[in-house]
Amino acid sequence: RGAVEQLAARGASLVVTVDCGITAVDEAAVAAALGVDVVITDHHECKDTLPAAAAVVDPHRSDCPYPFKSLAGVGVALKVCMALAGPARREELLDRYLAFEKEAREAVFAAFEKHFKADDAFQK
Repeated sequence: RGAVEQLAARGASLVVTVDCGITAVDEAAVAAALGVDVVITDHHECKDTLPAAAAVVDPHRSDCPYPFKSLAGVGVALKVCMALAGPARREELLDRYLAFEKEAREAVFAAFEKHFKADDAFQK
């Protein structure tokens, strides 16, 4: 509640959540009262009452036809980004994300290799 009030005081007109917010009924109401739109992207189980937000994207919503209900919060956010980008840019976004994922994975393995011997339990 306090964070929403601070953001509104600073002139924010939109709050987008990633991996949280599905139970933020009171916070969404405060935001609406302050003229701040809220877009919630989450993957946690929904309660009986959803927040009154501009959009609530969660594969666990009873009205959501998305077939893979075990999508992580980052996956939900990526799907929203892909939808906003449109069909023409989906491949570009996936290429960028997968390239980052490969670089991050390689960096993690390099860091672990500095600290573990080849015969340790850690393996690529």
